[in-house]
Amino acid sequence: MASGRKLKPASVIISMVAVIVSMVTIDSVRRDIFRVNTNEGVKVEDGHFISQTADGMSVEGTLPFNFEDEPTTAFEGLKNVGYTQLSVDSESISKGLLVIADDAHPVSAIEEKDTVDLFKAKNEYYTLVEQNVRLSDEAAEAFNLMMADYYETYQLTDFVVYGTTDTYTAEGSYCPRHFAESAAGNCVDLALCGWESVISYDGADIQGWVNENCYKYGFIVRYPQDKTAQTGQEYCPWHLRYVGKVHSTIMHDKGLCLEEYVGALKDFTCDSPYEYTVDETSYKIYYAPAEGESAKISVPISGNYEISGNNSDGYIITSVKK
Repeated sequence: MASGRKLKPASVIISMVAVIVSMVTIDSVRRDIFRVNTNEGVKVEDGHFISQTADGMSVEGTLPFNFEDEPTTAFEGLKNVGYTQLSVDSESISKGLLVIADDAHPVSAIEEKDTVDLFKAKNEYYTLVEQNVRLSDEAAEAFNLMMADYYETYQLTDFVVYGTTDTYTAEGSYCPRHFAESAAGNCVDLALCGWESVISYDGADIQGWVNENCYKYGFIVRYPQDKTAQTGQEYCPWHLRYVGKVHSTIMHDKGLCLEEYVGALKDFTCDSPYEYTVDETSYKIYYAPAEGESAKISVPISGNYEISGNNSDGYIITSVKK
């Protein structure tokens, strides 16, 4: 009678381990195949957010910014992750730091609650032509800082705020033109203290420091030299406009007036924004078109951002890059 072969315990254990390892390996391969198959066609988050430095653009403002070749950083994931949809009404298109206005296309007038009484808020480094002068809180703070630095540089207090939202432009005015954008509360019209009188400010001499440095404080010379074809206005050194430091810096660095800058931003979207670094803070800036009575625009779920209408066909969103 034949006797059965007995299995050794060690052989059984080795066989069981081999089976388990094979099962785990097969399952891992299966999972990898499934992962690849299910991810086909998934879009990269917001395209590629590329950290680059702009290298100028056309004078007409119709071409996109040209970029230098630099290392890039792409953030991948599902499209629009990190953004939410915000509804804005049609009136918002005429509000914000970057609106472009003329008599045919007015802007929303700033509400008094959003302004400060400059007579009470000003510092000692400039004077007012009259007491009843109001300015947006943000612009007033920036202007005070600029005037303090002007004094620190030249020990002069010779600037006069001749007007802001309502500038005297009748006969004998030292700022003889009115601009529709002033209603938004972000403009300052300047004159100078002369010998026992007020005199016009022409942007020259020592006082020209203001025109050369105002971008550092968020201001631009709204109607600069050599930009009449774009702005429709002759050079006005005495008319400053507050647009915020990131925008004023870009315009200064790229030699753009407001019309050129706002026009160029139309080439940048939420999923392909323009990026720029100011004072070691990186910003993402992009355009969203207006759509009917109520537009929906993508804004970051978290972090700081600002929205400005362009007063024609869309909105410009500026956010701090995380």
